[in-house]
Amino acid sequence: MSAPPPFSGISLIQSLQMAEMLNIHEASEDITDFIHLTGEISQRTYSDRIHNLGDPVFNDISVKKLTEKDYSIKLSDDISFDEQSDKYRLDQTEQDEEHTSTTHFVVTDKEGTVVSATNTLSNFFGSGIYIDGFFLNNNLDNFN
Repeated sequence: MSAPPPFSGISLIQSLQMAEMLNIHEASEDITDFIHLTGEISQRTYSDRIHNLGDPVFNDISVKKLTEKDYSIKLSDDISFDEQSDKYRLDQTEQDEEHTSTTHFVVTDKEGTVVSATNTLSNFFGSGIYIDGFFLNNNLDNFN
């Protein structure tokens, strides 16, 4: 069970399934193999997210199909330890430019209560709209 679309819960499930199938725990003994394998898994799940996920109000998303082990097997079939795959690289129009507009903080009190928060405005000051002391984000492209 994980976060439903349009969030990345499906990607998490796919990543964990592929990591298990590819015995990532064995690769963790060699940091180079571990990083390579993690990157290959991430490329595939991110590409799959871009192409298959969206707002379920406007898109028919088969959560069951996308989270089946057979689907994850298909995604990971061409992973090689010998070379990096170029097949899943997204061109610039398909990927978001990385921005430094995310703030994350964690607060812990003396009783051990922990609260964390992440706020992403997206591109510099988000939408540029400022209301009652807050800038509004422009990250709706995650829902398209």
